[in-house]
Amino acid sequence: MNKNKLLSSSLLIAFIFNLNIVFAQQYTLQDDDVVVLNGEIVSCNLSSSITDIIIPETLDGQSIIKISGTTDGVFSDYDINSVKLPSTIEFIGFKAFYYCGITTLDLSSCTSLKQIANMAFSNNKIKHLDLTPCTALQEIGESAFYLNKLEDIDLSGSTSLLKISKNAFDYNNLVDIDLSYCTSLVYIGKSAFNQNTLTEITLPTPLKTDSVFMYWKDGIGGSYGGGTPISDLLNLTFTAFFRKSGVGIEESTNTTYSIYPNPTSDFLNIEVKNWENSKIQVYNSNGKLIQTIKPKFDKETINLSNYSAGAYMVVLRNKTTSKHITVIKK
Repeated sequence: MNKNKLLSSSLLIAFIFNLNIVFAQQYTLQDDDVVVLNGEIVSCNLSSSITDIIIPETLDGQSIIKISGTTDGVFSDYDINSVKLPSTIEFIGFKAFYYCGITTLDLSSCTSLKQIANMAFSNNKIKHLDLTPCTALQEIGESAFYLNKLEDIDLSGSTSLLKISKNAFDYNNLVDIDLSYCTSLVYIGKSAFNQNTLTEITLPTPLKTDSVFMYWKDGIGGSYGGGTPISDLLNLTFTAFFRKSGVGIEESTNTTYSIYPNPTSDFLNIEVKNWENSKIQVYNSNGKLIQTIKPKFDKETINLSNYSAGAYMVVLRNKTTSKHITVIKK
């Protein structure tokens, strides 16, 4: 009988213990836990026993849109295991959750999130990062997720992402990264994906209204088309360049030329009319002349299939004028 009572007591204690864990995991911040100014959490005072937090949409009667970027970080150095952010959040500031020990970051409601600032989640233990719901996200700051344990990142919803800053995902365990969904991306900072298991990233092909993507430039003279794999993950910074739609097709009273398709994966068609004594020259991204053609017909075809992906300059010349058109080889 005593053994049964002892067993019952043990089970009751275990039940209460597990119940406390569940409640701890579901703790929602209260007004007394934080100071909020104009929708921005500027400081907090959490009990050391609270390790799993939910930040609600409203605190102190205000809609939460920002977590302040302070020198010390609002939640920095608190012992936090997991955090769930609200749908109203737009900005996560400098060092907001620096060095907290976070293993689980829940952004599933963050459809309004626009910026994750420098070092916002640096020095944590996050393994999986799902940015799919963050369709408004435009910038991931410097070292934002530096020194975590990230094994995978889902960017399939990141169609508004413009900038991945330097060291953003440096020192993690990423095996692969798919940037193809990042159709607004125009900047990838130095060492953004350095010190991971992956050995290369593939540059996406960004889209811009009324413009045509030309190429990525790496800051040291190299140019690359969308879809180009990059193995130097340490030293290069990538910036996307565009041209206005319609550039490359020009018509006037006496002369006409057109070049298509652009971008191309193999053959480039060039039509020239009323260009007497003309010639076509093709230069690579280093300025080296690689082809010269003297058109015999109104339409000529240039084979670029044996050349590497990147930007090429096609120059149409005659005795009185010249036209320069950038062509992208995929």
